[in-house]
Amino acid sequence: MSQAQFKAGSTTFISVINAEQTLLTARINRVKAHASRYADTVSLYQALGGGWWNRVDESPASEVKPAGVAAIFTPAGALPAQPTPPAN
Repeated sequence: MSQAQFKAGSTTFISVINAEQTLLTARINRVKAHASRYADTVSLYQALGGGWWNRVDESPASEVKPAGVAAIFTPAGALPAQPTPPAN
């Protein structure tokens, strides 16, 4: 816009240079913001300890069991077997 005003003769070349400097400063700030975001993401992954996305122990047996009423309720068809007495 500043260049168009300069070509039309309504502004000076100094204002064109100032506008370009403002534009380039805004672009640099945008790149810095992206870099900061990426650095924050890396810091988050480091804080989590890394490796959580490909754990080896992801099996139903290793899952945490819920605590509360659901943990103590046993459905009728899933009663635990009675222990057998030791052989003499």
